[in-house]
Amino acid sequence: MNQDIEKHYAELQMAATQIQEIEKELITIETKKLELLKINESLENLDYIRTGTNTFANIGSGIYAPAKIDKIKSLLVNVGAGILVNKSIPKSKEMIQKQINQADLITLNLTKNIELLTRHAEELQQQIEKLMQKNHNPK
Repeated sequence: MNQDIEKHYAELQMAATQIQEIEKELITIETKKLELLKINESLENLDYIRTGTNTFANIGSGIYAPAKIDKIKSLLVNVGAGILVNKSIPKSKEMIQKQINQADLITLNLTKNIELLTRHAEELQQQIEKLMQKNHNPK
């Protein structure tokens, strides 16, 4: 009987660990989504920037250079491995929106996984309690 309790308890601990890992993933995805939403907002604001507007260009590591904006016709987009591709503003917006949609889908799936694991953990907890009651009250 004690082996059953130990088995269920180990399973319960494993489910709790999996839930914690998924919750960490959810935080990472939500952070990425917020970043994407800010980028999307910046892309929307590009329509309102006038030619000749003064700004600062990010050089990297918190270093900025003063710059003037010409008419923005296209953007350089990192498509991975440091490869930059020219994309129109509408195509860039579309790409960001797809990434936001993917983040939403991943969040939905991870949330469903947490719900399933939580239900399983609750069932395990009930089984452990029943087994412990049987051990304390043998017939």
